[in-house]
Amino acid sequence: MIRILRRLAPTFAMTMAMAALSDGARAQTVDAPPDGSSTRGSLPLRDSIAQDLHGVFLVEPKIVGGLTAKAGDDPWQVALLRADKAEPVRRPFCGGSLVSAVWVVTAAHCVDNGTVRTDLDVLGGTVDVSVGGLRVKVAEIIVHPHYVPGKYPRNDIALLRLSSILTGASIDAIPLVSGVDEAIALKDGSLARVTGWGSLKAGGTTVKDLRYVQLRVFTNSDCNDPVAYKGKVKDEMVCAGFAKGGKDSCQGDSGGPLTVSLGGRAQLAGVVSWGEGCAKPNRYGVYSRVPRFVGWIADCQAQKATCRKPL
Repeated sequence: MIRILRRLAPTFAMTMAMAALSDGARAQTVDAPPDGSSTRGSLPLRDSIAQDLHGVFLVEPKIVGGLTAKAGDDPWQVALLRADKAEPVRRPFCGGSLVSAVWVVTAAHCVDNGTVRTDLDVLGGTVDVSVGGLRVKVAEIIVHPHYVPGKYPRNDIALLRLSSILTGASIDAIPLVSGVDEAIALKDGSLARVTGWGSLKAGGTTVKDLRYVQLRVFTNSDCNDPVAYKGKVKDEMVCAGFAKGGKDSCQGDSGGPLTVSLGGRAQLAGVVSWGEGCAKPNRYGVYSRVPRFVGWIADCQAQKATCRKPL
């Protein structure tokens, strides 16, 4: 989740990250070779590299107030790993949701700014990111054509087409909340679950065990209250958390799933996107509202031209 930078002594990498908040790439299928620039790649990807190089995160990374997830409870959860770190080293920098055997939904800000498919791998089938699971390559990155990067990104959603089928005993795709079910699934006060491998404290390293937190869904009207986000939460977004704070998702969890239960089955309702601070009062987590993108996802899976061209 995109968050305000922590107050650390400035470094070159941090300066570059600040620039990325306002200078993202245009929406497109990303498949060009790296250009060698130190500013290329999404902020979460460069954030992970900065942790290795400088020992600090550029942004706050954590699920706050959560618990360890049990194996099999979230079989659609995947980790986006840095491809430059070969096994057994695994460096998750974002999350995602498996929506079919070869398609993953994640946040556009996880793969923007010139990120190419060879920058990342996808890991599924494990709650312990350090061992087990299946690691596959990415064949294609597709960023939503109306994605607008920045501190408060719009249409913050992207698709990863995998180079091989992601399948296994602890792997399962999650259905999407449809437009028909949106009002019920995301009604005021309904409960939602968010999962991720973000670290547990500011400046900490990412955790190896998947964690989850249960949150309350709020109306966009509540989230746009003058004491909250003052109109920044748009129609294609949904917010969740608690007015008093205390529980939230954060940067290490970007792109991961916000799920709800419909008819006794989990469905994907949101994608971890942005917020101000972590678990602060009246600063809810903001998620891309999946029902608004179901048609676009279907178009991309069917390889229709409307997948990449603005309507």
